[in-house]
Amino acid sequence: MVVLGLLLLLLLKADSDPKAFQSLLKQGLVLEAVNEGMQDVVRVNSSRTAKLALKLSLWRSVAKAARMARFHETALQLHSDILNWHKLDGDANDVLKACFELATDHFRLGQAMDGLTVLDDCQAHLRVGQTKLEQGLFHRIRALAFDCAGDFKSALRESRLGVVWDVLEPFPLAAQTQELSRHLLYLQRAANVFAGPLESDLSQAHQEEIASTRAHLVALGGYKHPYQVPQNYEPSLPAVAWPTLETYPVLHRLAQALTASTVALQQEGEALYAQGHLFQDEHCIPAKQRGAWSRFEASGVWEDRDSHGCSQSSPVLCQVIHQALQQDPALVVTRASYSHVQPNTWIQPHYGGSNKRLKLHLGLTIPPSNSNDAAVPNQFVADQHPSCLDKCAYFRLGKGSNSVRCWSNSTVLLLDDSFEHEVYNACQHSRLILQVVVQHPLLPSSRQSDRLPPVTTS
Repeated sequence: MVVLGLLLLLLLKADSDPKAFQSLLKQGLVLEAVNEGMQDVVRVNSSRTAKLALKLSLWRSVAKAARMARFHETALQLHSDILNWHKLDGDANDVLKACFELATDHFRLGQAMDGLTVLDDCQAHLRVGQTKLEQGLFHRIRALAFDCAGDFKSALRESRLGVVWDVLEPFPLAAQTQELSRHLLYLQRAANVFAGPLESDLSQAHQEEIASTRAHLVALGGYKHPYQVPQNYEPSLPAVAWPTLETYPVLHRLAQALTASTVALQQEGEALYAQGHLFQDEHCIPAKQRGAWSRFEASGVWEDRDSHGCSQSSPVLCQVIHQALQQDPALVVTRASYSHVQPNTWIQPHYGGSNKRLKLHLGLTIPPSNSNDAAVPNQFVADQHPSCLDKCAYFRLGKGSNSVRCWSNSTVLLLDDSFEHEVYNACQHSRLILQVVVQHPLLPSSRQSDRLPPVTTS
Protein backbone atom coordinates (compact mmCIF):
# COMPACT_ATOMS: atom_id res chain seq x y z
CA MET A 1 0.00 0.00 0.00
CA VAL A 2 3.00 2.32 0.37
CA VAL A 3 3.46 2.61 -3.42
CA LEU A 4 -0.22 3.31 -3.94
CA GLY A 5 -0.24 5.97 -1.23
CA LEU A 6 2.79 7.73 -2.69
CA LEU A 7 1.27 7.55 -6.16
CA LEU A 8 -1.96 9.13 -4.99
CA LEU A 9 0.01 11.99 -3.38
CA LEU A 10 1.95 12.42 -6.62
CA LEU A 11 -1.22 12.62 -8.66
CA LEU A 12 -2.63 15.23 -6.29
CA LYS A 13 0.58 17.20 -6.83
CA ALA A 14 0.29 16.99 -10.63
CA ASP A 15 -2.00 20.03 -10.87
CA SER A 16 0.06 22.22 -8.52
CA ASP A 17 3.47 21.21 -9.87
CA PRO A 18 2.94 19.80 -13.39
CA LYS A 19 6.60 20.20 -14.33
CA ALA A 20 7.81 17.87 -11.57
CA PHE A 21 5.15 15.35 -12.50
CA GLN A 22 6.00 15.54 -16.20
CA SER A 23 9.70 15.10 -15.45
CA LEU A 24 8.91 11.81 -13.74
CA LEU A 25 6.64 10.89 -16.66
CA LYS A 26 9.47 11.48 -19.15
CA GLN A 27 11.69 9.15 -17.12
CA GLY A 28 9.05 6.43 -17.18
CA LEU A 29 8.76 6.54 -13.41
CA VAL A 30 5.08 7.49 -13.28
CA LEU A 31 3.91 4.58 -15.42
CA GLU A 32 6.19 2.27 -13.44
CA ALA A 33 4.60 3.55 -10.23
CA VAL A 34 1.13 3.09 -11.74
CA ASN A 35 1.87 -0.52 -12.61
CA GLU A 36 3.15 -1.19 -9.11
CA GLY A 37 0.27 0.74 -7.60
CA MET A 38 -2.20 -1.38 -9.56
CA GLN A 39 -0.88 -4.41 -7.76
CA ASP A 40 -1.81 -2.66 -4.53
CA VAL A 41 -5.27 -1.93 -5.95
CA VAL A 42 -5.79 -5.64 -6.58
CA ARG A 43 -4.92 -6.35 -2.95
CA VAL A 44 -7.23 -3.67 -1.55
CA ASN A 45 -9.98 -5.30 0.49
CA SER A 46 -12.89 -3.46 -1.11
CA SER A 47 -15.59 -3.98 -3.70
CA ARG A 48 -14.87 -4.50 -7.38
CA THR A 49 -16.63 -1.21 -8.12
CA ALA A 50 -14.40 0.70 -5.71
CA LYS A 51 -11.30 -0.88 -7.19
CA LEU A 52 -12.38 0.07 -10.72
CA ALA A 53 -13.10 3.65 -9.62
CA LEU A 54 -9.62 3.93 -8.13
CA LYS A 55 -8.05 2.42 -11.24
CA LEU A 56 -9.89 4.88 -13.51
CA SER A 57 -8.82 7.82 -11.33
CA LEU A 58 -5.18 6.78 -11.62
CA TRP A 59 -5.37 6.34 -15.38
CA ARG A 60 -7.16 9.65 -15.97
CA SER A 61 -4.62 11.58 -13.90
CA VAL A 62 -1.65 10.05 -15.69
CA ALA A 63 -3.33 10.57 -19.10
CA LYS A 64 -3.90 14.24 -18.28
CA ALA A 65 -0.24 14.72 -17.35
CA ALA A 66 0.88 12.77 -20.43
CA ARG A 67 -1.17 15.04 -22.70
CA MET A 68 0.21 18.18 -21.02
CA ALA A 69 3.76 16.86 -21.45
CA ARG A 70 3.01 16.16 -25.14
CA PHE A 71 3.27 12.39 -24.66
CA HIS A 72 0.19 11.91 -26.85
CA GLU A 73 0.81 8.24 -27.66
CA THR A 74 0.93 7.47 -23.92
CA ALA A 75 -2.27 9.45 -23.37
CA LEU A 76 -3.92 7.57 -26.26
CA GLN A 77 -3.06 4.18 -24.77
CA LEU A 78 -4.35 5.18 -21.35
CA HIS A 79 -7.59 6.59 -22.76
CA SER A 80 -8.01 3.40 -24.80
CA ASP A 81 -7.81 1.39 -21.56
CA ILE A 82 -10.33 3.73 -19.92
CA LEU A 83 -12.75 3.29 -22.82
CA ASN A 84 -12.46 -0.50 -22.69
CA TRP A 85 -13.19 -0.49 -18.96
CA HIS A 86 -16.21 1.74 -19.45
CA LYS A 87 -17.51 -0.59 -22.15
CA LEU A 88 -17.77 -3.24 -19.44
CA ASP A 89 -19.01 -1.20 -16.48
CA GLY A 90 -19.66 2.41 -17.44
CA ASP A 91 -22.92 4.15 -18.23
CA ALA A 92 -23.60 6.01 -21.48
CA ASN A 93 -22.11 9.28 -20.19
CA ASP A 94 -18.89 7.55 -19.14
CA VAL A 95 -18.62 5.95 -22.58
CA LEU A 96 -19.25 9.26 -24.33
CA LYS A 97 -16.52 11.05 -22.37
CA ALA A 98 -14.04 8.22 -22.92
CA CYS A 99 -14.81 8.12 -26.65
CA PHE A 100 -14.24 11.83 -27.08
CA GLU A 101 -10.99 11.78 -25.10
CA LEU A 102 -9.63 8.92 -27.19
CA ALA A 103 -10.77 10.53 -30.45
CA THR A 104 -9.06 13.78 -29.40
CA ASP A 105 -5.77 11.92 -28.86
CA HIS A 106 -6.01 10.56 -32.39
CA PHE A 107 -6.66 14.07 -33.73
CA ARG A 108 -3.56 15.42 -31.96
CA LEU A 109 -1.47 12.65 -33.47
CA GLY A 110 -2.74 13.50 -36.95
CA GLN A 111 -4.89 10.35 -37.06
CA ALA A 112 -8.22 11.96 -37.88
CA MET A 113 -9.80 8.93 -39.54
CA ASP A 114 -8.79 6.68 -36.62
CA GLY A 115 -10.57 9.14 -34.35
CA LEU A 116 -13.61 8.91 -36.60
CA THR A 117 -13.51 5.10 -36.32
CA VAL A 118 -13.58 5.42 -32.52
CA LEU A 119 -16.69 7.59 -32.73
CA ASP A 120 -18.43 5.23 -35.16
CA ASP A 121 -17.66 2.28 -32.87
CA CYS A 122 -19.20 4.09 -29.92
CA GLN A 123 -22.40 4.73 -31.81
CA ALA A 124 -22.71 1.34 -33.46
CA HIS A 125 -21.62 -1.02 -30.70
CA LEU A 126 -22.27 0.83 -27.45
CA ARG A 127 -25.72 2.10 -28.44
CA VAL A 128 -24.99 5.68 -27.44
CA GLY A 129 -25.81 8.80 -29.40
CA GLN A 130 -29.50 7.99 -29.52
CA THR A 131 -30.89 11.21 -27.97
CA LYS A 132 -31.00 14.44 -29.96
CA LEU A 133 -28.33 16.00 -27.74
CA GLU A 134 -26.03 12.99 -28.15
CA GLN A 135 -26.59 12.90 -31.90
CA GLY A 136 -25.77 16.60 -32.17
CA LEU A 137 -22.59 16.15 -30.16
CA PHE A 138 -21.47 13.23 -32.31
CA HIS A 139 -22.10 15.23 -35.49
CA ARG A 140 -19.99 18.11 -34.16
CA ILE A 141 -17.12 15.82 -33.16
CA ARG A 142 -17.32 14.07 -36.53
CA ALA A 143 -17.13 17.49 -38.18
CA LEU A 144 -13.87 18.09 -36.32
CA ALA A 145 -12.53 14.72 -37.55
CA PHE A 146 -13.33 15.49 -41.19
CA ASP A 147 -11.88 18.99 -40.81
CA CYS A 148 -8.62 17.50 -39.47
CA ALA A 149 -8.59 15.11 -42.43
CA GLY A 150 -8.94 18.04 -44.86
CA ASP A 151 -12.43 16.99 -46.00
CA PHE A 152 -14.14 20.38 -45.60
CA LYS A 153 -17.34 19.44 -47.42
CA SER A 154 -17.96 16.50 -45.06
CA ALA A 155 -17.00 18.66 -42.06
CA LEU A 156 -19.58 21.26 -43.07
CA ARG A 157 -22.24 18.58 -43.65
CA GLU A 158 -21.72 17.13 -40.16
CA SER A 159 -21.61 20.58 -38.59
CA ARG A 160 -24.93 21.51 -40.20
CA LEU A 161 -26.46 18.41 -38.63
CA GLY A 162 -24.91 19.16 -35.25
CA VAL A 163 -25.49 22.91 -35.02
CA VAL A 164 -29.28 23.19 -35.03
CA TRP A 165 -31.14 25.47 -32.67
CA ASP A 166 -33.24 22.88 -30.82
CA VAL A 167 -30.01 21.01 -30.00
CA LEU A 168 -27.95 24.03 -28.93
CA GLU A 169 -30.70 25.93 -27.09
CA PRO A 170 -30.34 24.01 -23.77
CA PHE A 171 -26.58 24.76 -23.72
CA PRO A 172 -25.08 27.71 -21.78
CA LEU A 173 -24.61 30.85 -23.87
CA ALA A 174 -20.82 30.43 -24.00
CA ALA A 175 -21.19 26.91 -25.39
CA GLN A 176 -23.71 28.08 -28.01
CA THR A 177 -21.41 30.84 -29.27
CA GLN A 178 -18.44 28.44 -29.32
CA GLU A 179 -20.27 25.91 -31.47
CA LEU A 180 -21.66 28.57 -33.82
CA SER A 181 -18.23 30.18 -34.27
CA ARG A 182 -16.78 26.76 -35.13
CA HIS A 183 -19.59 26.22 -37.65
CA LEU A 184 -18.75 29.60 -39.18
CA LEU A 185 -15.14 28.48 -39.63
CA TYR A 186 -16.28 25.31 -41.41
CA LEU A 187 -18.35 27.50 -43.73
CA GLN A 188 -15.31 29.68 -44.44
CA ARG A 189 -13.02 26.71 -45.12
CA ALA A 190 -15.57 24.97 -47.31
CA ALA A 191 -15.99 28.16 -49.34
CA ASN A 192 -12.57 27.63 -50.91
CA VAL A 193 -13.52 24.04 -51.83
CA PHE A 194 -16.90 24.92 -53.27
CA ALA A 195 -15.80 27.94 -55.25
CA GLY A 196 -12.04 27.90 -55.66
CA PRO A 197 -9.99 30.95 -54.74
CA LEU A 198 -12.36 33.55 -56.18
CA GLU A 199 -14.90 34.74 -53.61
CA SER A 200 -17.22 35.98 -56.35
CA ASP A 201 -17.69 32.38 -57.50
CA LEU A 202 -19.35 31.32 -54.26
CA SER A 203 -22.92 30.18 -54.60
CA GLN A 204 -25.47 32.71 -53.44
CA ALA A 205 -26.87 30.25 -50.92
CA HIS A 206 -23.45 29.69 -49.38
CA GLN A 207 -22.80 33.42 -49.14
CA GLU A 208 -26.15 33.91 -47.44
CA GLU A 209 -25.45 31.11 -44.94
CA ILE A 210 -22.13 32.70 -43.99
CA ALA A 211 -23.74 36.13 -43.58
CA SER A 212 -26.70 34.84 -41.56
CA THR A 213 -24.46 32.77 -39.29
CA ARG A 214 -22.28 35.81 -38.61
CA ALA A 215 -25.33 37.95 -37.82
CA HIS A 216 -26.79 35.28 -35.53
CA LEU A 217 -23.48 34.86 -33.72
CA VAL A 218 -23.00 38.60 -33.20
CA ALA A 219 -26.54 38.97 -31.81
CA LEU A 220 -26.19 35.91 -29.58
CA GLY A 221 -22.82 36.79 -28.09
CA GLY A 222 -23.16 40.56 -27.87
CA TYR A 223 -20.13 41.11 -30.09
CA LYS A 224 -19.27 44.49 -31.63
CA HIS A 225 -17.76 43.21 -34.88
CA PRO A 226 -18.91 40.32 -37.13
CA TYR A 227 -15.31 39.14 -37.58
CA GLN A 228 -14.47 39.23 -33.85
CA VAL A 229 -16.26 36.38 -32.07
CA PRO A 230 -13.86 34.85 -29.50
CA GLN A 231 -15.10 32.43 -26.88
CA ASN A 232 -13.84 34.64 -24.02
CA TYR A 233 -15.07 38.17 -24.74
CA GLU A 234 -14.76 41.45 -22.84
CA PRO A 235 -17.21 43.94 -24.46
CA SER A 236 -15.59 47.05 -22.92
CA LEU A 237 -12.37 46.62 -24.92
CA PRO A 238 -12.01 48.33 -28.32
CA ALA A 239 -12.74 46.19 -31.39
CA VAL A 240 -9.61 47.07 -33.39
CA ALA A 241 -7.89 44.31 -35.37
CA TRP A 242 -4.66 46.24 -36.03
CA PRO A 243 -4.08 48.70 -33.17
CA THR A 244 -1.05 50.97 -33.39
CA LEU A 245 1.90 50.62 -31.02
CA GLU A 246 1.75 54.34 -30.32
CA THR A 247 -1.66 53.83 -28.69
CA TYR A 248 -0.07 51.79 -25.89
CA PRO A 249 3.29 53.20 -24.68
CA VAL A 250 4.06 50.08 -22.62
CA LEU A 251 3.78 47.93 -25.75
CA HIS A 252 5.73 50.44 -27.82
CA ARG A 253 8.64 50.09 -25.37
CA LEU A 254 8.40 46.30 -25.54
CA ALA A 255 8.45 46.45 -29.35
CA GLN A 256 11.59 48.58 -29.25
CA ALA A 257 13.31 46.05 -26.96
CA LEU A 258 12.37 43.20 -29.27
CA THR A 259 13.53 45.04 -32.38
CA ALA A 260 16.89 45.85 -30.77
CA SER A 261 17.49 42.12 -30.20
CA THR A 262 16.33 40.93 -33.65
CA VAL A 263 19.64 39.40 -34.76
CA ALA A 264 20.16 37.38 -31.56
CA LEU A 265 16.52 36.28 -31.51
CA GLN A 266 16.66 35.25 -35.16
CA GLN A 267 19.76 33.14 -34.55
CA GLU A 268 18.19 31.48 -31.50
CA GLY A 269 14.91 30.76 -33.28
CA GLU A 270 16.64 29.22 -36.30
CA ALA A 271 18.86 27.10 -34.03
CA LEU A 272 15.88 25.82 -32.05
CA TYR A 273 14.14 24.84 -35.29
CA ALA A 274 17.25 23.07 -36.63
CA GLN A 275 17.58 21.17 -33.34
CA GLY A 276 13.99 19.95 -33.48
CA HIS A 277 12.70 21.96 -30.51
CA LEU A 278 9.65 23.33 -32.33
CA PHE A 279 6.47 21.24 -32.23
CA GLN A 280 3.79 21.08 -34.91
CA ASP A 281 0.34 22.51 -34.30
CA GLU A 282 -2.09 19.89 -32.96
CA HIS A 283 -5.41 21.60 -33.59
CA CYS A 284 -5.92 20.94 -37.30
CA ILE A 285 -5.50 24.62 -38.19
CA PRO A 286 -2.94 24.20 -41.00
CA ALA A 287 -4.62 22.79 -44.09
CA LYS A 288 -3.82 19.10 -44.54
CA GLN A 289 -1.03 18.43 -47.06
CA ARG A 290 -0.36 22.17 -47.34
CA GLY A 291 2.92 22.66 -45.48
CA ALA A 292 3.28 22.82 -41.70
CA TRP A 293 3.18 25.26 -38.80
CA SER A 294 5.40 24.65 -35.78
CA ARG A 295 6.12 26.60 -32.60
CA PHE A 296 8.44 26.80 -29.63
CA GLU A 297 6.66 27.93 -26.46
CA ALA A 298 9.17 29.46 -24.05
CA SER A 299 6.70 29.20 -21.17
CA GLY A 300 5.43 25.70 -22.02
CA VAL A 301 5.10 23.52 -18.92
CA TRP A 302 6.80 20.68 -20.82
CA GLU A 303 9.99 22.77 -21.09
CA ASP A 304 12.82 22.81 -18.54
CA ARG A 305 12.15 26.27 -17.17
CA ASP A 306 14.15 28.70 -15.08
CA SER A 307 13.02 30.44 -11.90
CA HIS A 308 11.10 32.98 -13.99
CA GLY A 309 9.02 30.30 -15.74
CA CYS A 310 10.92 30.58 -19.03
CA SER A 311 12.58 27.78 -21.01
CA GLN A 312 16.29 27.23 -20.45
CA SER A 313 16.54 26.37 -24.16
CA SER A 314 15.84 30.01 -25.15
CA PRO A 315 18.09 32.20 -22.96
CA VAL A 316 18.06 35.12 -25.42
CA LEU A 317 14.27 35.32 -25.56
CA CYS A 318 13.96 34.84 -21.80
CA GLN A 319 16.44 37.62 -21.08
CA VAL A 320 14.65 40.06 -23.39
CA ILE A 321 11.27 39.31 -21.79
CA HIS A 322 12.68 39.38 -18.25
CA GLN A 323 14.32 42.78 -18.78
CA ALA A 324 11.13 44.20 -20.31
CA LEU A 325 9.08 43.02 -17.32
CA GLN A 326 11.54 44.57 -14.90
CA GLN A 327 11.45 47.91 -16.69
CA ASP A 328 7.65 48.00 -17.02
CA PRO A 329 5.81 46.60 -13.95
CA ALA A 330 2.47 47.24 -15.70
CA LEU A 331 3.41 44.85 -18.51
CA VAL A 332 1.93 41.35 -18.29
CA VAL A 333 3.41 38.78 -20.70
CA THR A 334 1.39 35.57 -20.87
CA ARG A 335 3.32 33.77 -23.61
CA ALA A 336 6.34 34.06 -25.86
CA SER A 337 7.07 31.75 -28.77
CA TYR A 338 8.93 31.26 -32.02
CA SER A 339 6.57 30.51 -34.90
CA HIS A 340 7.81 28.73 -38.04
CA VAL A 341 5.70 28.30 -41.20
CA GLN A 342 6.99 26.16 -44.05
CA PRO A 343 6.64 27.10 -47.74
CA ASN A 344 3.21 26.74 -49.36
CA THR A 345 1.44 26.54 -46.00
CA TRP A 346 -2.12 27.71 -45.47
CA ILE A 347 -3.12 28.27 -41.83
CA GLN A 348 -6.88 28.17 -42.15
CA PRO A 349 -9.31 30.81 -40.81
CA HIS A 350 -9.66 30.67 -37.03
CA TYR A 351 -10.17 32.90 -33.98
CA GLY A 352 -8.00 33.56 -30.94
CA GLY A 353 -9.59 32.51 -27.67
CA SER A 354 -9.97 35.96 -26.09
CA ASN A 355 -9.88 39.70 -26.81
CA LYS A 356 -8.29 40.29 -23.38
CA ARG A 357 -4.86 39.93 -24.92
CA LEU A 358 -2.87 41.46 -27.76
CA LYS A 359 -0.02 39.96 -29.76
CA LEU A 360 3.26 41.39 -30.99
CA HIS A 361 4.86 39.74 -34.03
CA LEU A 362 8.54 40.42 -34.71
CA GLY A 363 9.76 39.45 -38.17
CA LEU A 364 12.91 37.30 -37.92
CA THR A 365 13.28 35.43 -41.22
CA ILE A 366 10.90 36.85 -43.83
CA PRO A 367 11.63 35.64 -47.39
CA PRO A 368 11.32 38.08 -50.30
CA SER A 369 8.96 37.29 -53.14
CA ASN A 370 10.16 35.86 -56.46
CA SER A 371 8.71 34.50 -59.68
CA ASN A 372 8.58 30.92 -58.36
CA ASP A 373 6.25 31.68 -55.46
CA ALA A 374 2.99 29.75 -55.22
CA ALA A 375 -0.26 31.31 -56.43
CA VAL A 376 -1.96 33.41 -53.77
CA PRO A 377 -5.69 32.88 -52.97
CA ASN A 378 -7.89 35.87 -53.62
CA GLN A 379 -8.62 36.61 -49.95
CA PHE A 380 -4.93 37.48 -49.52
CA VAL A 381 -4.77 39.64 -52.64
CA ALA A 382 -7.68 41.95 -51.87
CA ASP A 383 -7.37 44.59 -49.13
CA GLN A 384 -3.56 44.41 -48.95
CA HIS A 385 -1.61 46.87 -46.84
CA PRO A 386 1.44 48.57 -48.44
CA SER A 387 3.64 46.39 -46.19
CA CYS A 388 2.94 43.51 -48.60
CA LEU A 389 4.89 45.05 -51.46
CA ASP A 390 7.49 42.48 -52.63
CA LYS A 391 6.32 40.02 -49.94
CA CYS A 392 5.00 36.47 -50.25
CA ALA A 393 3.90 35.58 -46.69
CA TYR A 394 0.49 37.05 -45.87
CA PHE A 395 -1.62 37.54 -42.73
CA ARG A 396 -5.34 38.34 -43.11
CA LEU A 397 -6.94 39.65 -39.91
CA GLY A 398 -10.61 40.63 -40.03
CA LYS A 399 -12.06 42.06 -43.23
CA GLY A 400 -11.82 45.33 -45.10
CA SER A 401 -9.24 47.88 -46.17
CA ASN A 402 -5.66 46.97 -45.18
CA SER A 403 -6.84 43.81 -43.40
CA VAL A 404 -4.05 41.83 -45.11
CA ARG A 405 -0.61 42.64 -43.69
CA CYS A 406 2.86 41.18 -44.24
CA TRP A 407 5.79 40.73 -41.91
CA SER A 408 9.15 42.43 -42.42
CA ASN A 409 12.48 41.62 -40.82
CA SER A 410 13.15 43.61 -37.61
CA THR A 411 9.61 45.07 -37.65
CA VAL A 412 6.87 44.54 -35.06
CA LEU A 413 3.18 44.12 -35.90
CA LEU A 414 0.61 44.63 -33.11
CA LEU A 415 -2.65 42.75 -33.51
CA ASP A 416 -5.77 41.43 -31.81
CA ASP A 417 -6.08 37.79 -32.86
CA SER A 418 -9.62 37.45 -31.50
CA PHE A 419 -10.58 38.60 -35.00
CA GLU A 420 -10.89 35.88 -37.63
CA HIS A 421 -7.49 35.40 -39.23
CA GLU A 422 -5.53 33.17 -41.57
CA VAL A 423 -1.97 32.92 -42.90
CA TYR A 424 -0.61 31.92 -46.29
CA ASN A 425 3.10 31.44 -46.96
CA ALA A 426 3.46 31.41 -50.74
CA CYS A 427 7.24 31.80 -50.49
CA GLN A 428 9.87 29.30 -51.57
CA HIS A 429 11.37 29.46 -48.09
CA SER A 430 10.09 29.24 -44.50
CA ARG A 431 8.86 32.19 -42.49
CA LEU A 432 10.05 32.65 -38.87
CA ILE A 433 8.67 35.21 -36.42
CA LEU A 434 8.69 35.81 -32.67
CA GLN A 435 5.27 36.09 -31.07
CA VAL A 436 4.78 37.74 -27.68
CA VAL A 437 1.32 37.61 -26.10
CA VAL A 438 0.45 40.31 -23.56
CA GLN A 439 -2.54 41.19 -21.45
CA HIS A 440 -4.57 43.96 -23.08
CA PRO A 441 -3.45 47.24 -21.47
CA LEU A 442 -7.08 48.43 -21.27
CA LEU A 443 -8.42 45.33 -19.54
CA PRO A 444 -10.62 46.63 -16.70
CA SER A 445 -9.15 46.18 -13.22
CA SER A 446 -12.30 44.29 -12.23
CA ARG A 447 -11.40 41.62 -14.79
CA GLN A 448 -7.70 41.29 -13.90
CA SER A 449 -8.33 38.09 -11.95
CA ASP A 450 -9.45 36.10 -15.02
CA ARG A 451 -6.41 36.88 -17.15
CA LEU A 452 -4.08 34.16 -18.34
CA PRO A 453 -1.26 33.19 -15.93
CA PRO A 454 1.64 35.57 -16.58
CA VAL A 455 5.32 34.87 -17.03
CA THR A 456 6.67 36.42 -13.83
CA THR A 457 9.86 38.20 -12.86
CA SER A 458 9.98 36.77 -9.35
